[in-house]
Amino acid sequence: MTTVATPGRGGGLRRVRVVGALALVLVLLPVVPASAQRTTEHACPADMELEDPVFPDQAALGAINEREILCVHGWGLTDGLADATFGTLADLDRAQLVTFLMRLLAVAGVETGTAPAPADTFDDTDTIPDVHRDNVLTAAALDIVTGFADGSFRPAATVTRAQAASLLVRTQRLIDAAYDIDDQDREAYLATLDFDADFTDVAGSVHEDSIVLLARLGVVGGYPDGTFRPAAGLLRGHAAAFLARHLDVLADLDLDYLAPLAIDAPSDGRAE
Repeated sequence: MTTVATPGRGGGLRRVRVVGALALVLVLLPVVPASAQRTTEHACPADMELEDPVFPDQAALGAINEREILCVHGWGLTDGLADATFGTLADLDRAQLVTFLMRLLAVAGVETGTAPAPADTFDDTDTIPDVHRDNVLTAAALDIVTGFADGSFRPAATVTRAQAASLLVRTQRLIDAAYDIDDQDREAYLATLDFDADFTDVAGSVHEDSIVLLARLGVVGGYPDGTFRPAAGLLRGHAAAFLARHLDVLADLDLDYLAPLAIDAPSDGRAE
């Protein structure tokens, strides 16, 4: 166990208890998972009373996703789309994912003090919806996102499972750095877990290390045929699952810096 001093929201320092290797990242929910994955029993246990935001489409993927949508709403990570739906069956786009990740940093108490990158960082910055623009540019300044070789960010593009894995791991590394988590701590925690990290279709991918790390954490699962399907897109309902399971990792580790965000944050917006 390590105790570190970090900036509090009011500007002063606060003491943070770090247990094991902690703050280890999110989940990508496959449609038909083949191996065991984390539940949300720590972050949002079955007997926890959760406010129902009455997203009219929240049950579209069934009871499991519905509970996870309520879980991430309860933590203040989402208030749904501008049309009052959650968008359960809609594709998750790159700008929306970045906003989720920046909110996760806030829930984890990570205050980077980093100013957004300049608007000309991406050639298509003016196409990023207002609700996401500062988050995307701040994420760029933090090296969470780097954009494409042609200089674009492509905010409306559907994020793939492999891309999301790398973005999630980069976010994790920021949390680790903020709370003085080193590789030895991380491996000690991973050694307590027993999740399958073998996939037949990720070797040689630039995202391979990220995918394997998330699989070892039990936050990413494969399909019955042994694949990860890195090029497959994510739905917002699936995103609720990985966000909820990420929160479960943090809660399982009893990290006392976790705090829900105010739920009156702007909606997740749309990137059409």
